[in-house]
Amino acid sequence: MKLNVNSMLLSNGIIFALILLMWPILMVLSQLEGSIHQQMEAIEAAPALYILNFVLASLIAPALTMLLISMNYEIKTRVKTPTLNILGVAALGFYVALVSVGYISQYTLLQLLLSHGNPAAEYWYFNNPDSAAYFLN
Repeated sequence: MKLNVNSMLLSNGIIFALILLMWPILMVLSQLEGSIHQQMEAIEAAPALYILNFVLASLIAPALTMLLISMNYEIKTRVKTPTLNILGVAALGFYVALVSVGYISQYTLLQLLLSHGNPAAEYWYFNNPDSAAYFLN
């Protein structure tokens, strides 16, 4: 069992590291200039890189969760802390839920709203400080 947990920890660490290395590169490549309206027009015209960026971003929370779970099995503490463990899991669940909605909405809901010309798209655009996605992140 020990070898299995070690390999799980190693593979989860590698996956998390790869995601964290690739994400900033995609962020830079998909960076848009201009007003919020101009940026949304650019996304509507060529959404592929923007979507890929947020698909990768939406993998961060699950990868982090798997890494933390595998670390929990591997790293033994001297003192049992069930209350802290429960609070940690609750905080992690809250984090995963919020960022998942924020990131996944960029390649689902935002794209749908843009394709229909719905003005509400502005309120889901991640780079708009007044948007729901920005707030959730």
